[in-house]
Amino acid sequence: MLATRVWFGFNNGQGAVDGLWAGGSDLATDFLEVVRLVSLLGFNAVRLPFRPLPPAPISIARPGGAKACNSYMPTGTGLDRLLWTVQVLNAHSLYVILDYHGSSGQALETDGVARADAFAARWADVWRAVACLPGWREDLAGRVAADILNEPDMLGLK
Repeated sequence: MLATRVWFGFNNGQGAVDGLWAGGSDLATDFLEVVRLVSLLGFNAVRLPFRPLPPAPISIARPGGAKACNSYMPTGTGLDRLLWTVQVLNAHSLYVILDYHGSSGQALETDGVARADAFAARWADVWRAVACLPGWREDLAGRVAADILNEPDMLGLK
């Protein structure tokens, strides 16, 4: 049975999980510390809603230089950070559910995936990147799942 925590952020242009830069102590806003706490609280899965990820690097490190909270997070594209996040969550024995979160027709239009072929191509790009991660067969296969489209009923799909 999965005990799942939903961690928004990749679905709204932040390019990372939410809440890592807003207030609190380093313990409460450091990604690896929060992941460890999620596991200690008894969760065994994280659902990561996402939409097309920003192509430009996004920095979420808090002030303080090389030893600052979250300064170790990759500074590549949003997809780079999503893939890294999947690997880190898995390394902490957490299942990952990737959830395409374009839950309205307008969001799908904005994302350029309102047509079925474009949507399938976008998902194929993301899944191909996931399946090409180092250790896919040994560590990730069977521990990463796809929630193809969040709330498809909003689009009139049955």
